[in-house]
Amino acid sequence: LAAVVDYTRTHFADEEKLMSTHGYSGYAEHKAIHDAFVAQVLDLQRRVQADEIGVSREVLNRLKNWLVNHIKVTDQDYVPFLKSKGVL
Repeated sequence: LAAVVDYTRTHFADEEKLMSTHGYSGYAEHKAIHDAFVAQVLDLQRRVQADEIGVSREVLNRLKNWLVNHIKVTDQDYVPFLKSKGVL
C-alpha cells in the first residue's frame, strides 16, 4: 500500500507539472481526479494503519486497475496537447 501511495504521488506530480507548465486547459479537472484518488488511497492507508481494515489482494488489485485505467484512458486526453507543444 505504501508503494501505491508513493507511485501515485510521483506519477501525479509529474503529470501535473507537465500540464501546468504547458498550460493544459483541462489541468484543473485532471488534478481534481488525482486529488480525489489520492484522498481515497490515503484514507485507506490510514484505516489500515489504525487496524480498522486489512489490505487484501483484491483491494490492491482495484487500486492498480484504477491507476492503469487512468493512465491508459484518462491521461490520453492530454497527450495530443503535449505533442502539439513538442513535449511528447
